[in-house]
Amino acid sequence: LCELCVPGNACLDDDDCTGTCVDNVCLEQFEAPEGLGDTNVFVGDSFIHHHDGVAWERSELEFPQTNINDIFGFSPANVYAAGLAGAGPTWDLVHYDGNNWNIELEDISRINNIWGSSPNSIYAAGDLGESDIILYYDGNQWLDMPLGIDFSGSSRIIGMAGSSEDNIYATVRIGGQSDDMIIHYDGNSWAEVDLGVGNFGLDPLELGPVWVFDDGQVYATTGNILEEAGDFAFGHGSLLHYNGVQWVL
Repeated sequence: LCELCVPGNACLDDDDCTGTCVDNVCLEQFEAPEGLGDTNVFVGDSFIHHHDGVAWERSELEFPQTNINDIFGFSPANVYAAGLAGAGPTWDLVHYDGNNWNIELEDISRINNIWGSSPNSIYAAGDLGESDIILYYDGNQWLDMPLGIDFSGSSRIIGMAGSSEDNIYATVRIGGQSDDMIIHYDGNSWAEVDLGVGNFGLDPLELGPVWVFDDGQVYATTGNILEEAGDFAFGHGSLLHYNGVQWVL
């Protein structure tokens, strides 16, 4: 946190800290922004903040152990968020109905991503555990959805997005030295995406967030160490792009 907050202006202190003033507190960096039109924006740190086009309002629901991992919504009265609410290792999934934030699920595994094609079809994923499952909301209840894919080592979903109910992509971080993986849901089942021979020379393949567009274009970030020299490692980030026919770097 910066030390000096000038409401309506940037945050400043002796170290030239920059950030944003919210509720007279300087926040250096917001996590998981979600914009719902021009006049509704939700962002999270250890609280969830909502800007209605006029002013910022901070929720009373606090996540003291961590920042909010992700926020996803369909309207200003239908927003989901995930974060570590208590002192233990379990996470909560919360829902905003336009007036209040309420706990939707508690004491669950870490959630990194929330995405849905409609208010009656929502996916929440993060640490996969030994059973390799994610959470799915069918409009009435949250259910376990087995991925049906055998991941080697500990794994977690680190990015998830889609363009429709039958076109959803996720990036999976595989523990150890294994390459990360992109998986795809066609409305019936999840399957590993074939990126081609050698993963474009990226060894190991390390993936980040994924974006999916209505025209079939898909982008996923990579971040790989390309060269090591003594105590230093040099790397760069790239974009994997699916153009509707093949994946290219």
